[in-house]
Amino acid sequence: VGIRFSTKKYIFVCSPESEFQNDVLYIMRKTLHFYPDHFTTGYIDFQDFNGSSVYSYPLPYGSIMVEKKHLIAIKGYDESIHKWGGDDDNIRARLEMIGVKRLSLSNALLVHRESQEELAKRKDKHRATNRPPEIIKSILYPSNSISNCDNWGRDFDEMSYDWKSKP
Repeated sequence: VGIRFSTKKYIFVCSPESEFQNDVLYIMRKTLHFYPDHFTTGYIDFQDFNGSSVYSYPLPYGSIMVEKKHLIAIKGYDESIHKWGGDDDNIRARLEMIGVKRLSLSNALLVHRESQEELAKRKDKHRATNRPPEIIKSILYPSNSISNCDNWGRDFDEMSYDWKSKP
């Protein structure tokens, strides 16, 4: 819904709990100015509340910026993915299927903080999955770049506040 009704040329997606360690938006947007038909991903460092990282280095996930026209071309995020995880992998794969190239920017750094217990669960979840191999394959290697019907992104399309019509 956010993609379909956005009004700007570029779309930026990240988890709402992510902390920006630098000017991630500027870094990604400036890069896309020089590299049309690309998308950028930042890096994310999973840390506990004391600043200790769960991995030895940040991972190339956590955010994506791309021109809206590319997301419209693939009809947004795959709305059939209902469980957490895999949706970002899938959208990156489908963007690449239509020729939009990835730029992973290690200088666009986000931090996600959780308790030691939650971070341990996350690390275990990254090692193993309870999803069947055919589901993992469909997420990472989709058979079609377009995953939704023409009516995608309309589940919650009622506009409650329109900044353009109100000061």
